[in-house]
Amino acid sequence: MVDGARLVLWSAEVHPFRLPSPSLWRDVLQKLRGHGFNSVDVPVPWNVHSPAPGVHDFTGVRDLNRFLSVAAEERLYVVLRPGPYLGADLDAGGLPGWLTAAPGSARTDDPEYLRHAEAWLAAVDAVAVRHLYTAGGGTVLLYRLEDGRPVPAGDPAARAHRARLHA
Repeated sequence: MVDGARLVLWSAEVHPFRLPSPSLWRDVLQKLRGHGFNSVDVPVPWNVHSPAPGVHDFTGVRDLNRFLSVAAEERLYVVLRPGPYLGADLDAGGLPGWLTAAPGSARTDDPEYLRHAEAWLAAVDAVAVRHLYTAGGGTVLLYRLEDGRPVPAGDPAARAHRARLHA
């Protein structure tokens, strides 16, 4: 329900960072709209935006603020997917390469990993908050953590990891 009315999301996924120039974003989003989609699913891969621990680059083809603004101008709702893990269709599932040399085990409740993951999510959130539909400033309607798969009930570490990211 959005503004008291039932809304069916017809979403297509766009990877803004795969296009060679932000000048192409509007054209792609207009084509989505023209084909009947009313939303765009936007993965935000950590490995594309973070060349080193604590460094988050949102410039050029990584300019999330600009992409979300263009999506709003084209009247498309956004399903934002900041990861940290996004799935096998991205190198390392979207996890940054430097994470392999960092202390801690990725995608677990290891405090070292969670420290890095929470810094990443905070960086994305600082941009996304200006575009939240519920705040009246944009069209980000949904926010999807990890790769969307349910966590097995028999895996307490995975459940703790997901609960911490969700919090």
